[in-house]
Amino acid sequence: MKKAIVVAVLWLMIIVSLSSAQEDKYNFGSMQPAKEFTVNPGDVSFVKIYFYNIFGTKDTHVSLSAASAPEGWNVTIDPPKQKKEYIVAGVPLTSEENLCLNPPDNKWCVLDENLPPGNPVSEKPAVIPEGMEYIQAAGVNGYIPVVVAKIRFNVPENVTVGRGYGIKINAVASWFGKVGAVALTQERDFDFTITPVAKEYGVEKPTPAVTTPEKTTPAAATVPLISPTPTPAVTTPEAVPMWLYALVGILVVIVAVQGMLILRKKRKT
Repeated sequence: MKKAIVVAVLWLMIIVSLSSAQEDKYNFGSMQPAKEFTVNPGDVSFVKIYFYNIFGTKDTHVSLSAASAPEGWNVTIDPPKQKKEYIVAGVPLTSEENLCLNPPDNKWCVLDENLPPGNPVSEKPAVIPEGMEYIQAAGVNGYIPVVVAKIRFNVPENVTVGRGYGIKINAVASWFGKVGAVALTQERDFDFTITPVAKEYGVEKPTPAVTTPEKTTPAAATVPLISPTPTPAVTTPEAVPMWLYALVGILVVIVAVQGMLILRKKRKT
């Protein structure tokens, strides 16, 4: 009997915990209509971010800030960040936020009484509250009510035309728990590229470069070169070797001796 009671109590605790877990659903839906924009130098412009809560059971509090922006662009967010008071589980709490998103079938964001619940609708309402739009998204039937955040900025006159400038917006969503404290937070960034373009469109031919003709200096008179009369080279006869003289002398002596011998033979005969 005691075991049966213990088992029954355990099952009851499990069922209660599962049901409470199923009750708490947190939804932070967002969409960027576009990420890249063109502007003119000197413009005051803005970009949009959509936020919605169509799958949650608790209101979603959204705080926005400019994480990075070009110097001198004076980025602001509409609606601005405000401190709002809530009573959660009998406990007064303060939330610093730009937006509060109602979940389906509830209007818990009591300070934004003009905002409808987060339920999708089959047709757009005839009157749409300020700061809201209705959009379509894949996988969702009908139109989703979204709260619009506008990121406003001033484009300086001295920006570089054709260069992409980046703006990053940081969003932090938070939900209150059953005991009043913040139960959960979620964070994401939204990046935009803003490219300045010329105010007036036109195609112009490039201005041709003016070329100055080079100054020509008249050529100096050329005097023909007169080659000097070549001096005949003086050739020095090569020295005759001494042995050649000795050989000639010996030959002369031999011839002379033979001549004398021949004459003697003739006289004897």
